[in-house]
Amino acid sequence: MPHLQFPALGTEWTIVIDDPESADTAEKTSTLQAEILAATEAFDQECSRFIQSSQACAFRDQPAGTYTVSQRFAQLLQTAQQLKISTKGAYDPAVGGLLELLGYDANYSFRAQSQAAADFSLPEWSIEGDQLQISGGVIFDIGGIGKGYWIDEIADMVEAAGFKQYLVDGGGDMFGTTKSDGTGWKIALEWPGDAQRVIGVVELQNQGLAVSDVFKRRWDEWHHLVSIKTKKPTQEIIWSAAVADSAWQADQATAALALDWPRAQRMVSSELAAQFLACTFDKKVHRSPDWSGEVF
Repeated sequence: MPHLQFPALGTEWTIVIDDPESADTAEKTSTLQAEILAATEAFDQECSRFIQSSQACAFRDQPAGTYTVSQRFAQLLQTAQQLKISTKGAYDPAVGGLLELLGYDANYSFRAQSQAAADFSLPEWSIEGDQLQISGGVIFDIGGIGKGYWIDEIADMVEAAGFKQYLVDGGGDMFGTTKSDGTGWKIALEWPGDAQRVIGVVELQNQGLAVSDVFKRRWDEWHHLVSIKTKKPTQEIIWSAAVADSAWQADQATAALALDWPRAQRMVSSELAAQFLACTFDKKVHRSPDWSGEVF
């Protein structure tokens, strides 16, 4: 099977195409990889909180008012706004400013400005069409749902190149069609905090998968999942995985579960049509009634 591999958006990407290797396939995959790399760089420049010229940082020092944003960033903020409403504010991309004060910034300084973080006031914002209204300076962090969005965009590019059976893996979040023989892609799920163990296996058949945990981005007593209400790291979920019709829906599901547990369980099933597996800080494993994967 042809493989495309490249680093982007702070992680490693692999695209597996279930198609017989041929001269035509090799040429098409080479062209496809160049297109994906260029498009991914443009997406990063437009939407990353770690790039000062991006839309995410464009309103850092802006006064209250209404501003026009790009079509793509508006789409991301519209979805973020709905997720904010569904989680009663537990998820809010305006947390970007707080994350920077805590040291999770463009330089990965990981030096928390504790008093400034404690005094942080979450900016108010809303989006309608491409019109963004803000109460003052705001830094958006769409990392919690942005990778799933981009996985689906890459899947569209793979389809447009003429490939129908494939797996797009962006650092553990992914979208997989069925394989050419009609079976799904079997994915082993890493045990929370232990890369040498497996908690279960899920099979993707035209579905997206997202995984979130508190282990990979940690510093001092902090991790990257921060409660807006307490301005402290979350203490409910240490790991979750979600499967949905798209990687973007799955990513939204894990974001909601991480920040709004246990209330988000029903919303994840009803609004996002996602099935999930989760592990709480007391090491108990929880699964949605429709979880179709194996659990060990």
